[in-house]
Amino acid sequence: MYQYKLDGWAKDEELETPLTCTPAKSFIRYEPLGVVCIFAAWNFPLTLLVKPLLSAIAAGNCAIMKPSELAPHTSIVITKCLTEALD
Repeated sequence: MYQYKLDGWAKDEELETPLTCTPAKSFIRYEPLGVVCIFAAWNFPLTLLVKPLLSAIAAGNCAIMKPSELAPHTSIVITKCLTEALD
């Protein structure tokens, strides 16, 4: 369904180096911005939490997740699975 193109997005972009800096190389390096906050609705709590979480982690960001309070059992399962799998 989703095709992530992270290799192309995260690749360094080479720039033309001025002649005065001949042995050097110039490039733009894209880095993660920081923290992502993910809110999930009650109707698809697993899908609306996990897909954005995977994208955020793949991009190198930290993520804060807020599952819906109307789906407490799903929140418990997600919390249990993620605490076992992640630091």
